[in-house]
Amino acid sequence: MDDANIADGGNGVTIGRVASVLAEETGLCATLRAPADLPRGVSDFDAFLNAGDFALCVVLHAFKCGDALDALAEMRSRSTLGSTLTSDVKVVLVLGGTDVNVDAREAPERAATLARRAAAADVVVAFSPSMVAAAPSGALPPTTAIVPQGVRLPSPGSSRRRRPSVLETTTNTGNANTEDVKEEAEETLVPSLHDALGVHRSTPVFLLPAGLRPVKDVLWAADAVEERVKVIASSSTVSSSSSPAFVLAVIGPSLDAPYASLVAQKARASYGAEGARAFTQVPPVARRVALEYMRAAAGVLNTSLSEGQSGALLEAAALGTPVLARDVPGNRALLDMLESAAGGGLLPGGPTRERDPKAFRDDFFDDDARPLLAAYAHPCGFLFASPETLAEAMSLLAEDSDVGSAVRRAAGRAADRARRGAEELARRERDGWRGVAAGLFSFLK
Repeated sequence: MDDANIADGGNGVTIGRVASVLAEETGLCATLRAPADLPRGVSDFDAFLNAGDFALCVVLHAFKCGDALDALAEMRSRSTLGSTLTSDVKVVLVLGGTDVNVDAREAPERAATLARRAAAADVVVAFSPSMVAAAPSGALPPTTAIVPQGVRLPSPGSSRRRRPSVLETTTNTGNANTEDVKEEAEETLVPSLHDALGVHRSTPVFLLPAGLRPVKDVLWAADAVEERVKVIASSSTVSSSSSPAFVLAVIGPSLDAPYASLVAQKARASYGAEGARAFTQVPPVARRVALEYMRAAAGVLNTSLSEGQSGALLEAAALGTPVLARDVPGNRALLDMLESAAGGGLLPGGPTRERDPKAFRDDFFDDDARPLLAAYAHPCGFLFASPETLAEAMSLLAEDSDVGSAVRRAAGRAADRARRGAEELARRERDGWRGVAAGLFSFLK
């Protein structure tokens, strides 16, 4: 697969995985391109598709890749009028989440743009029914396919070898051995999560992976976490200069410079000793290293204002790390999907068994923990409506006591269920894309 120009971020991981599944199911070769690397003019785009002999164009996010969708629609329009454009490519639009629940709701004309671009695709794919429900009325075709996201984890220990950056890959001068030489020269152990933060290995670290932009709202719980850590420190005999009771660490690239600056400023000013702050940042790392960090975390968080389907939470679930999420529709829908998949049920939106809340809580929690987190608990994680309740849960998970142990056991049971659900969703993802491909290409039927 040619993926030299695709970054290691969430959308890059998603489209890379989709391309891999489709390539395996269809036997077609996959080429990945960032929107900025595609030809601008319609004629040039047509020539690019013909030169590559492309049969299928998969576009992720109706607005971030909107220019490509518009060009494909224009090519089809011209071809019906006897134009010299000759490419005949199938088009699949994969909804990203923020395109339907943020971008399309900014103004009526944006909703119309989503509808026009969805109509230009042969197939529109959403990760969940809640994503379809979030779209403006009439913007998506009734035939929108639901294909859940899966997770592909690298083999254990593969993060010990540093993956080349995008710049290194794209600036390769053509020497076939260049990357091998670089990797051999840089084959060193990556620092552990705790070493990267400069905190004691016994300190619970909660990881918040996100591209830094306002919709991710990574500062949502920062103040509440600081206050909770201060309260714990004031009642503790441990010196305030040592590691805090627990740490909230944000990791991810800057996608909005002003917002990223606010996050960095907050991290520098956070309560705690230098190198051991309650709220801090981890420099962006390759995905394989980030996954190792998730595996070592006490929990993985998502605090987005709006979410389609968080790939980071899915990765945490696949790794067996507890999930703590802001209670927004996308996050709740994801945990519901994981629960349904773990139990072998249907996807949310179809007939499923009703959960008895009391029976669930009695089964989920030990006596010591039941009154504390039951209100926030989901069979596959925890959902929080306020920063204060999230910070309280983090402190309980970090607490060195019988109560803390009981809460961690409950979180472990949820994480195990979520892991089973993630495994099943990965299987359903493959089946779903196999069905999409079969509907597009007769040779697969």
